[in-house]
Amino acid sequence: MTLNIRNKIKLVSNYFFLFYLFLTKYPAIIVKSVIYHQKDKNKGFENPLPMNVKYILPLLAIVSLMLLAQCNDEVVTRDYPRVTATNISNISDSGAVFRAEITDMGNAPITEHGFVWSTEKTQYLSSGERIFLGPCNSSSDFEAEIKTTLKENSTYYVCAFVVSGEYTVYGKTESFVSLGSKAPRIKGFSPESAGWGDTITIYGENFSYVTYHNQVLFNDVAADYTILATDTIVKALLPPLFTDPKGAVSVSICGNVTTFKSDSVIFLEPEFYDYTPKSARWSDTLYLIGRYLKYFGASTSNGVFLDNTKLYVRDYDTAQYIIVSDDITAETSKFSIKLNGYSFTSPDNFTLLPPVIDSISPDEATWGATLYIYGRFNKNLSKNTIYFNSIKATISYCDSKIIKVTVPSTLVDSTSVISLLSGPFTVESPEKFHLAKPKVKYVTPSSGYSGTKVKIGGNFFRSGSTTVKIGSVNAVITSMNDSVIYCYVPVLDNNSHDIAVKVGVATSNSDVSFDVKNPVINSFSPTSVTFNDVITVTGDNFVSAMSWYLGTSLVSATYVNSNTVKLTVPPNMSYSAENITGTYTLNGYKSTTSSSESLELKDFIVTSISPMIGKGGDVLNLTGENLNTLYVSVMFGDTEATVSNFTATGMSVVVPALYNGIYDISVEIGGRTKVYGSKFIVDGPWSKLADLPFVSKYGWIMDFGDEVLYMTRSSSETSESLYSFNSSTLNFEKQVGTYNSGLKLAYSCILGDKAYIVGQKTTGGMALMMFDSSDRSLSYISDYPGNSSYLPLIMADDSVVYVGGGDYIPAPYTNSYLKLWKYSPATQKWTSLTDLPVRSHASNRVSLDGKVYCLGTNNAVYEYNPTENSWSEKSEGIWWGGDAGGKSNFIIDGNWYVGFGSYNGIVSSSMTNFFARWDPVQNIWEEIKNVPVSARIRPVSFSVGDKGFVGGCQYYGLTDFWMYDPSKE
Repeated sequence: MTLNIRNKIKLVSNYFFLFYLFLTKYPAIIVKSVIYHQKDKNKGFENPLPMNVKYILPLLAIVSLMLLAQCNDEVVTRDYPRVTATNISNISDSGAVFRAEITDMGNAPITEHGFVWSTEKTQYLSSGERIFLGPCNSSSDFEAEIKTTLKENSTYYVCAFVVSGEYTVYGKTESFVSLGSKAPRIKGFSPESAGWGDTITIYGENFSYVTYHNQVLFNDVAADYTILATDTIVKALLPPLFTDPKGAVSVSICGNVTTFKSDSVIFLEPEFYDYTPKSARWSDTLYLIGRYLKYFGASTSNGVFLDNTKLYVRDYDTAQYIIVSDDITAETSKFSIKLNGYSFTSPDNFTLLPPVIDSISPDEATWGATLYIYGRFNKNLSKNTIYFNSIKATISYCDSKIIKVTVPSTLVDSTSVISLLSGPFTVESPEKFHLAKPKVKYVTPSSGYSGTKVKIGGNFFRSGSTTVKIGSVNAVITSMNDSVIYCYVPVLDNNSHDIAVKVGVATSNSDVSFDVKNPVINSFSPTSVTFNDVITVTGDNFVSAMSWYLGTSLVSATYVNSNTVKLTVPPNMSYSAENITGTYTLNGYKSTTSSSESLELKDFIVTSISPMIGKGGDVLNLTGENLNTLYVSVMFGDTEATVSNFTATGMSVVVPALYNGIYDISVEIGGRTKVYGSKFIVDGPWSKLADLPFVSKYGWIMDFGDEVLYMTRSSSETSESLYSFNSSTLNFEKQVGTYNSGLKLAYSCILGDKAYIVGQKTTGGMALMMFDSSDRSLSYISDYPGNSSYLPLIMADDSVVYVGGGDYIPAPYTNSYLKLWKYSPATQKWTSLTDLPVRSHASNRVSLDGKVYCLGTNNAVYEYNPTENSWSEKSEGIWWGGDAGGKSNFIIDGNWYVGFGSYNGIVSSSMTNFFARWDPVQNIWEEIKNVPVSARIRPVSFSVGDKGFVGGCQYYGLTDFWMYDPSKE
């Protein structure tokens, strides 16, 4: 029929309406409609299959446009049958009744109708339970009583269907809760006897169309597979675990079991006749001859065995292929079978055939190359061992037909037999393997110095097995691969040297030799020189990077070309006859050339030294010839002097710090020493006296002016001895008697004919004691009222004693007390005074002309005013190189002399022999230089008349004793 424009528009609208239904109602309408179906492969019916949405819209658009464009196209309409929703009734433990009505027969015959149900909401004839009621010729009601396939308390969905032509039409799906159903009915089965895997066909009624819903049992053994099912036939395979002589046939559906009582299946047992072949190699296939020898996978104990080794069965169900295991090691083995409780043994043993090597490729190669061995092998790599003669090789890959091995790096034989050890067999290759010899093709460069890096090109080199010899010396290889070697030329004489490359036991010689051209000295001039002279050296192959030596002295060249070098004689050259040596170092290799003649240094001469009398610090003038302008040592006895203003004919010599005496002057240049003919007389302020007769320990000086006494520990740790200074002998003499102060680290001051001493008590705390010079008595006065401190200062004016300051105890004494006290001998009372202005120690105080001074750790001098009880700064002081304590301390001609000591008065590396003088009238500090006395702390120090005395040292056990005469400064 012909469509007009209105009909076309209506048709297009209908298509878009259907598309809308697809999107909004899918799957309820689409699945239940007749728009599109797919054929059911089992029954020849059609089931609905949704189309991919992304293809529908373009398809509808194209169809609509085609309809609009073709006004004269004819459309054939199809009227599909219609079926109502299913009515479910008579629900009981015996099943249920389904009813429906065909309301429209459509325009094609109905070839089948019935019901389909399952626990899924969407129904398909191909997957759900179903009942077929046959063709239908007219619209009418139809029903079916369902007696099986319904499980108790399960929800089922059911719909009616009709089949018309190629299409299946479904009714509306309804649901119900099942109360259960009955078991199926078995009418018979065939065949009557069967073995494992045979198909048993069971006939009856009310079986399930869903194959897996029908569980078939033989006695109590379930069939592994149900291969086909309809409502009247079920086909299953006899399971491999069934071994009873007979088996009752049962079918279970939804837990309802029916057993066929009339007959049972007769079990046909497996039978083993033979196997073939009787001999084979690893991985070969064996075949079983017998009946029902299959299903080896049903139990882990099943298997085919050669002795106790289980073979691989490629197809467990049919046992078609039995693979000879790689683990077989015996040449003959017993053949046996274990199968689901049955055991079989062959009377014929199995023979394992040896592996075969057919060929190798390549038959010539170098170390590390891969060699392919072809033949028949055990494919398990660990079961194979390959040897090149007796050298074991590394296998990188193995299967039943090929083995890949690496040519061993330790192989030395030029020709090898390849042998394979596998299981009980050892076989050899029919052809031999040849180790490739190294080949040298080129060498570059072919000349140069020792240490030159040479490139050697060729073939069949091997890292770790290759050596290079240039001449008779092995060269160091820096890097290499199989075709290039880099090495250094060793230290060789100037000549042409052969090059040989050895790999393993094979050696290849280069056609090109290496010409060594190291530096060579031919001559030099002049041969007799003095310092700073220029020497000209001639020779060959000189380079600017060479190092030059005159004997052991390294010198720099002032001029270099390939044939000439100019050198300057250095100041540190020795007087022994020396050769000139040139060394060129290239890549760590030293090429050394030496002159055949010796170089001689002209002897130096000391002409004069003047003046020959003086003291430390004086400057002398030394003249001579061929003197060293840099390295000269001038000694006064054992003390080295400072030398300056060097020339080849003279220099200035500063007299070192020396005490009075006569000294040899020796001059050393270049390892040669000369003693000057005259001796030098020191006439200075310092004289060394005889050693002290005691070791100063916890002692203190008492300077009464006309008499100087020193109290120090004797051999006992609890008593002291008294010594008196003899101004005639300039030393101390021990006095009769012993004392027991119980003090340590004590200092004293003088008030009239009495000395007052303050120090730490050995029992703790501090005490003030008094020594009476008139009767040589030592008495306790009182405990110190201030804090116990380390090295407090003590001083006196004309009537009272002042005590204070010092550091906190214990070490390292980094904090100080500033408190100052006054003790009056007249009233025997202590009075607290104004604090010290700065930190100060015992040795840093003095009583001078009735005034009291202290030296602070800031190196300034402070004066105490007893009338105003105040301190005032007198001088900025002098730099002592740090906070110094434990100093020497005495007065000469109204000047205060202070020196030596260390940081905080502690024995340490900070000890010094710094010595200085303060003039209170001019308020000037002056450093006294050139002190020959060594550094020390807490020395014995005092003055007698116009002389000062210093000696000894607390803790160090020094006993040296010195006199200082300031008039000789």
